[in-house]
Amino acid sequence: MGAGVYTCVAFDADNDCLAMDHLVSPEAIILDLDVSPRKGCEPLEVEFVCNNDLAAMTWHFGDGTSGQGTTITHTYEEAGTYDVTFEYTALTGCTYSSPLNLPITVLHRPDIAIVVDPPGPYLPGQTVSLQGVGTNTDHWSWSFGGIPPYVHVDTSRTPLTLPSAAGLYEVALYGSVLYNVNTSFTCFDTAYIRLEVPACNANTVFVPSAFSPNANGKNDGQCVYGDCIERMLFRIFDRWGNKVYESNDPSACWDGLHNGEPLNPGVFTYHLVATLATEEVVEKSGNITLVR
Repeated sequence: MGAGVYTCVAFDADNDCLAMDHLVSPEAIILDLDVSPRKGCEPLEVEFVCNNDLAAMTWHFGDGTSGQGTTITHTYEEAGTYDVTFEYTALTGCTYSSPLNLPITVLHRPDIAIVVDPPGPYLPGQTVSLQGVGTNTDHWSWSFGGIPPYVHVDTSRTPLTLPSAAGLYEVALYGSVLYNVNTSFTCFDTAYIRLEVPACNANTVFVPSAFSPNANGKNDGQCVYGDCIERMLFRIFDRWGNKVYESNDPSACWDGLHNGEPLNPGVFTYHLVATLATEEVVEKSGNITLVR
């Protein structure tokens, strides 16, 4: 039935007219709707636009939610295929429901991260293993900033030799997955990690000049500090030149004991020879005050 005014007549069995009324058939509305994008990676923000002059409208997004408005955006948080329906009321007061012809396709996005072995801290020139982990990824690409070989592709695991120069180095990993949905479409994710190479020279080796082994949790041990000490010989002497402590372990600290007995407060001397990761040899001597 086309648009126009129609007369309806009801007759009885004797062909007598019982009732007559008029029916108005409104003009058909050709909807002008814009939906973009119709395909993308999660989370996907889609804009819905209606260019018709209507009394009211409701978009049913296909994920159990709806919204109203001539122009409205909706974000699909999960991957899937969503059929959208447009419900509207024309200016004549008639209400219609019209499904969109093409669904909204939301694709899984890769979710990746970088695992470093060992986890650090790192020494100049140290080689570490980088592993890309995550889901929905079929292609990997590494970028090492200023570190040769600068890029690495196609594998999720790669070794990397850190520079000898101190600094903070950023590694980026790009993960992607290629979908063949009508036409090829790729989703990406990026992970970053910073690897710090501390300065490694004589200035980074530090021996405190005092300590207080009173078990209060503060400055209880006499230690040698330096993140890139490879080997060392650390010896401490009393004022008469007797050796009261010796260690080759950079992580060990003197607790103020000698032969299991606590020494009296006083001034001691030390001598340190340390070999750094850069093969530089550092030699230091000085005084240590034991405070109780």
